[in-house]
Amino acid sequence: MQSKLSIIPPFDARRRGFKRSVCHGIDVAIGRCRASADVWETAGGHTLVRFKAGRHSVYRELLSDKRRNAKLTRDEIENSLHEKLAFWALDACDRDE
Repeated sequence: MQSKLSIIPPFDARRRGFKRSVCHGIDVAIGRCRASADVWETAGGHTLVRFKAGRHSVYRELLSDKRRNAKLTRDEIENSLHEKLAFWALDACDRDE
């Protein structure tokens, strides 16, 4: 699955009624750098992600080459996000040093 992340404004998943995705989240640890990605799904079929490392966080929409309303599997989400999270985490941790 080809995918990319699109920048979106911050959101409060609880207030917006988003549901946790089949992939609740992903964690990476690279040396002293630790980061996580939380994943939600909207009623309209969008997959939204929050990357967090220390005091840094960013919000993204996961865009895939699948049809918009086709549900992404847990493996597809994890495979798509793991490398992206690792690169983002290294950059976020570098800003803290």
